[in-house]
Amino acid sequence: MIVVHAAFVDGSLRLWGERAAGALAAVGSGGGTEVEAAGERGVAAHPYAAGRTEFADALRALGVGGEAVSNNGAEHARIDVALPAIAGVPVASPLLGSRGAPTSADASADAPALERFGVEGVEIAPEHAIGVLDALSERADGDADDSPGGGGAERVGVARSVEYFATLARLARHLLAQQRFVPMLLNTAQGGLGASWRPWLADEATAKRFASIVTSMPPSARAGVDVLGHDAWQMSEGFLSSVVDAECRRVMRDENMGETIEDADPARDVQVAWLAALLGRERDVTASPATRQEMTRRVRAWVAGLEDRGASAAWRLLLHLHEPDVLDTMPMGQAGSAGDGADPTQNGMPNGKATGAATSGVHVADTSEMEWRLSFHLQAVGEESVVLDAEDIWLLSGEGITLSGRRCDQPRDLMLRELGRASRLYKPLEKALDDAEPTSLSLSTRKAYDFLREARPLLGEQGFGVKIPDWWDSPLARLGARLRIDGDDPTEGAENAGSGSPASSSVGLTALVNYKWEISLGDTTLSLHEFEQLASKRSPLVLVAGRWVEIRPEDVRAAIKFIGENPGGKLRLVDALRLAYSSDLKTTGLPVVGLDAKGWVSALISGDAQAEGVPSLDTPGTFIGTLRPYQRRGLAWMSFMERCGLGVCLADDMGLGKTIQLLALMMHEREEAAVARAEHEASNTQDVASDQDAGAHDTSAAQPPRSSPPSVGPTLLVVPMSVVGNWMHETKRFCPTLRVHVHHGVDRPVGDAFLDQAGAADLVITTYALAHRDRETLERVPWHRVVLDEAQYIKNPQAKQTQAVRSLAADRRIALTGTPVE
Repeated sequence: MIVVHAAFVDGSLRLWGERAAGALAAVGSGGGTEVEAAGERGVAAHPYAAGRTEFADALRALGVGGEAVSNNGAEHARIDVALPAIAGVPVASPLLGSRGAPTSADASADAPALERFGVEGVEIAPEHAIGVLDALSERADGDADDSPGGGGAERVGVARSVEYFATLARLARHLLAQQRFVPMLLNTAQGGLGASWRPWLADEATAKRFASIVTSMPPSARAGVDVLGHDAWQMSEGFLSSVVDAECRRVMRDENMGETIEDADPARDVQVAWLAALLGRERDVTASPATRQEMTRRVRAWVAGLEDRGASAAWRLLLHLHEPDVLDTMPMGQAGSAGDGADPTQNGMPNGKATGAATSGVHVADTSEMEWRLSFHLQAVGEESVVLDAEDIWLLSGEGITLSGRRCDQPRDLMLRELGRASRLYKPLEKALDDAEPTSLSLSTRKAYDFLREARPLLGEQGFGVKIPDWWDSPLARLGARLRIDGDDPTEGAENAGSGSPASSSVGLTALVNYKWEISLGDTTLSLHEFEQLASKRSPLVLVAGRWVEIRPEDVRAAIKFIGENPGGKLRLVDALRLAYSSDLKTTGLPVVGLDAKGWVSALISGDAQAEGVPSLDTPGTFIGTLRPYQRRGLAWMSFMERCGLGVCLADDMGLGKTIQLLALMMHEREEAAVARAEHEASNTQDVASDQDAGAHDTSAAQPPRSSPPSVGPTLLVVPMSVVGNWMHETKRFCPTLRVHVHHGVDRPVGDAFLDQAGAADLVITTYALAHRDRETLERVPWHRVVLDEAQYIKNPQAKQTQAVRSLAADRRIALTGTPVE
């Protein structure tokens, strides 16, 4: 087995490998091993690192090779890594140790010490780094398993260092998609200038995300020895910058952006020289010393304008948007009646105009003349509750103030500087700066809407604090389409329901339900007249029944059309749910805010059925053991969900018995099937007797076909390789009558032989790696149920093993995991 490691050394991503066989040989004699110095550098060669050719072959087997691997010679591919070692022998990585290689616990009682070792690997070209790491990261989601051909291919594992750089690569892809990169001028080691595209990490959200990734950097990822001195931040930022720069240059070349400066002379214009170095493969900027100095100053000033947070990094500008106070603008008599318990939005509006007229009493107000206020404050960074109001700042006589232990120097100057900086992003603030002591800015409803929708995200990204009304980010702030579902009486047709099918119950996903689309404002349903009234409003923010709502006339017109074309009717529950959750703005004209359900559908969807509607079950008689109360509830719940045709995710914590709950479910359904078979045989016996009596009188009577007795098919259990033995032990202990087949190993059956084995088994156990490799074999079996243990193994929807598992056809599906969020 080879374990792939990654390091960022001398500005490039390097991959190298450990060999399990070499690790065993290194300490096979019970002590250290003599290792040969690597060249003239005086650094010992890693005793069980894979050779460069051997390692490159292993990568090519994974689809990594060709142009992705830089061909800069063997010397350039050799790097030094600092690793924990005991008696001169490096300690095996955890993944290699799990395969029997020596670890620090096996080798000696002495504490390991860091030592330098030389390794040979491959250098990955920056423009291919994202694709290579994606491929290796997908490999990390699976097990290192036997190949179906019997060991002809080298098994490959992926270390945590590779997963770390893959995480950084995903961040690079996100930044590129969001166009968060800037052109930069860099001073080269030779005293010249170089051009580079750099990721933009200055906004608060990206900075926090990057910092959290760097904090999680495993020691092995910074093992590479170079001038960065194992610094996690510099290595991570260096790798991110190299990937972003390479991808930007690739796109620029593909789009022929260099043609824009073909007729310009870089020697005459330093900006052309900078552009030429940004758009091509060469990074050097040709310019005279005097020109270089001026160009550097101008670029740095431009970048500083992007990321400057003011003189005090401990305080920032806070802009607080206040919505209009309706009571302050209402006539006195109406305000008084509102104080007596009436809803003020139902009695009148500003200037004494009552504009609402709705069939159900929902009032739609005219908000065009309402006034919003944007107030100014200074906020302590990291402590959002510590705030200085502008009104108080202008009253200060000293040079500073301390509030809640936070010192703010020159708050008056800081307020003006921060307002000036914010005005570059939100132009209306320039009007406030006409006042020597600005405290707030008045906005119309239209301008308040522009601030909420356009300016707020930009200001937040640049580090300003923005406080807005809570309703803006709530679904209640948008008109929406809501699907109403009503289930019929579940007893209808129950007498014809059997227990053999998970969807045979009248309360299953295949049951017919009534559905109807409605227009809603939060939990309030609007009539068509009220809805059309909103379409006539010119203001993008409207006050409806005391709630502020964002209104877009074009969306309203599209929604009216959709409601008219979709009056409702009857559907299967599964189709109604799919309709609710797959519809979007393109089909409805409005955001779909959810669904309302009545009757048994409400109990099923809301979860009430889990508490009261689930019939209790006892421990199956054929189960050797006793289930705890919560385990019996889990058994009953899984049985109920499967009868309704629904998939199950059992997310009990580790050690609470997910394994035995599944085994108990299998025994329970077999007991039910045995009872059903006995009833079936008794019924057939009676039918035969009746047929014989009838035949005595009419020998030509046709004999109806006999129905087959109910049976339970095999369950496929997909697990990590490490827990196969545990499942076999638990099954033998609690359910010795279950027939178990483990599909694993180089001699595992395939084709028709596997069909025979699966058909004769109650439980077939295989691994995630084989679910992908033997996909065609597994797909041939009509599985009664597919179960995933440690189901977080399919958290990556693009992974091949995830796609293979999802392709398996089965009536029932169960996921077992202690980490359901993944």
